[in-house]
Amino acid sequence: MTTDNSSRLPSKKSGTSAVLPILLVVVGVVTLLGQFGIMPSFNQIWTIGLAAVGVLTFLINGYNKSTFVFGSFLILSSGMSILRTQEILDVGKEIPILFIALGSLMLIARSQAIPDPTPTDD
Repeated sequence: MTTDNSSRLPSKKSGTSAVLPILLVVVGVVTLLGQFGIMPSFNQIWTIGLAAVGVLTFLINGYNKSTFVFGSFLILSSGMSILRTQEILDVGKEIPILFIALGSLMLIARSQAIPDPTPTDD
């Protein structure tokens, strides 16, 4: 009689299984601290984070077709988030504007004026 010990072996995902719960706790703590005025609100952190990742995209990967679309879109999304939090723009208008902007960025990226990404040695 053989027993199957495979159910006792840890899965390959066991190391990353705690990422989502920890992320949820962090988001909850940051949001709660923002409500008490101890930290900036989650919206402010989100907006700054979008812009920072957009700028870092250009700084780390350079200027090319893929970073143009991704980095520009994140920076634009950050600006739209500011307009929404200032109640200048509502989400019903923000989302279609972002779709139009993303499509436009993708079309502009097809231009020869924007360089192709450099191939990697992977």
